[in-house]
Amino acid sequence: MLKKQVTELYRLCFPEDPAEFAENLTEKYFDGCCRYLLSDGRIVSMLYLFDGRIYTEDGVLQAKYIYAAATHPDYRGRGFMSRLLEQVICEAEEQGEVLILKPATESLFGYYGRSGFKTVFYNIEGKAFAELEHKTLPQYLEKREELLKDIPHFSFSTLYEDIFANHVLKVGDKGCIALSDDNTVTEEIHLNSEFTTPFAMALPPKGVALPDKMYMGPAWE
Repeated sequence: MLKKQVTELYRLCFPEDPAEFAENLTEKYFDGCCRYLLSDGRIVSMLYLFDGRIYTEDGVLQAKYIYAAATHPDYRGRGFMSRLLEQVICEAEEQGEVLILKPATESLFGYYGRSGFKTVFYNIEGKAFAELEHKTLPQYLEKREELLKDIPHFSFSTLYEDIFANHVLKVGDKGCIALSDDNTVTEEIHLNSEFTTPFAMALPPKGVALPDKMYMGPAWE
């Protein structure tokens, strides 16, 4: 029953995604990754937490990526998401983990900023350069980490197969690119590129300092 409610809430709040995506997400990641609040016997606010790592000059930080944060339209403005975020923030503080999220709209940068999140992750606008060779996912990820080894960045611990499902992956000496089945650029990395587009926010545990500017990607739009 709870899984069905989560799937329905996802579909309601993210109608642009295929219905089967919501079903697969719930089936694979509800147990262990989904956090939610109940009201009137139903799930009214939810989010997923996915494991990741932040790579910096000083070492590796454990992180949790917040995905699909959503509240049912009939229950918005009552503080449900704020309460859910408070719970997640306390949990991350206890575990010594950095929280990361990508606001769905530009206006939400201010909303999450009031909870302590700061914009530290940036991306570049995709140019879809085509002189690259098609590669498998393991080959792509190997090149990705090679390109980013001197750049502070975030990587998921898992989920790459989900993110890059039905993607065309290309790799070259100086860059790599991931294209979805409709040729949308999910991720593009160039050596010597400037990551200037604000992309995601982070909230570190107390006493942990983050670089002012890091690379974020790939991530679901």
